[in-house]
Amino acid sequence: MDKNEFIDKIFNVSGKSTLMSRVVMVKEKSGHIENDLFELLNLDKNRLTEEGQLLLEILENDENFPLRKKYQKFKSKILSFVNIQDIFPNIIFDDYTDKALFAQYYFYYEALHILREYLYSGFNNCQIAANHLLRTFFEFNIRQCYFFKICENQNSFKPLQKYLKDGITPSNQNMVNLIFPKDAFHKPIKKKIQTILKGLSNSSSHAFQPADSARGNGKYHFEYSLDTLLFWVSLDFFITSIQWMYFAIFPMLLFPKNGIQKWGFSGPMGVFSSDYNFRVLELSCSSNDLKTFQAYHEKTEEVQALFEYYDSLDDLSEEEIKDTWTEEQEYPEETGAYLHTVAKSRAIKEFAANQCTVEANNRPHNPAAEKLINEMETLEFWKKNYKKM
Repeated sequence: MDKNEFIDKIFNVSGKSTLMSRVVMVKEKSGHIENDLFELLNLDKNRLTEEGQLLLEILENDENFPLRKKYQKFKSKILSFVNIQDIFPNIIFDDYTDKALFAQYYFYYEALHILREYLYSGFNNCQIAANHLLRTFFEFNIRQCYFFKICENQNSFKPLQKYLKDGITPSNQNMVNLIFPKDAFHKPIKKKIQTILKGLSNSSSHAFQPADSARGNGKYHFEYSLDTLLFWVSLDFFITSIQWMYFAIFPMLLFPKNGIQKWGFSGPMGVFSSDYNFRVLELSCSSNDLKTFQAYHEKTEEVQALFEYYDSLDDLSEEEIKDTWTEEQEYPEETGAYLHTVAKSRAIKEFAANQCTVEANNRPHNPAAEKLINEMETLEFWKKNYKKM
């Protein structure tokens, strides 16, 4: 691609993109994720430097890499985070608008986009940039859990609609307090999240102390180093806490059900998790942690009611399940049909969630606002107006 082709690509294809959705399954017997990290997130390896591609190769395939098991578990956490979207229900409150309905999972998909950029930055050795993205990634997940919970509590999209209008959110502490119930079970979880937020505040998105400098390894020209090889360990440290937030909001992540057996391929996407998703959770979380969360949630009214609803439905026969397949292509068999349905649902949700960003970027041009912005760049403007502000 020459310079003119590149410029043409920027200006004539602006705003046009292809949304891919991939569903990765873990083999039941091996419990191993065969896809590499970039495949799990639909990332383009061609965007990596030559050294970045070698780094990915080492992490994925070098049997002698001392943190190989830790990296494999990290991949399971990433895949678990990707799979969380499958349990997002399409909730409609009486005061819904299309904008609010589509935006109810905007925060998760923004976090997913930031996660992808974090990996591009890390593998391409932009360590400070990657580190600064960690806090933003964490905070968007807090916002997702907060707005889902407060809208559910109020049976209204009003809190989300207000945010879409003014962009104002409560403090992270207040949002975390609303996400988790005030009981002894959740106190240590909240404490860990508070500790992570404090640490990220000191090292991310702010000027930091010398100990957090990427130049602490004695390299001054962005050379690859041991820190590059281990950049992902920072995310690995706290992504489990993000899972815990989603466990609090969507407890049915912990209790997989066979939705195909009850609805075939025409049932509701979300609400109930699948065995495929739970298999990844088992890889990514401590078995004791999962059992502890399950023991807490299975006694709640919400989970009990969903159990009763699921059990009240009759199982479909194989033919009845096949009859629910309404896609144009030939029925591929149950597993293939399920994967197709999940991939399609993910693409629709992500596309819908992105509409609020498209709307925000397509506001009409305001010459007066442009003039004011230009004036604000001058010292003369601030001499005249700083006392009024």
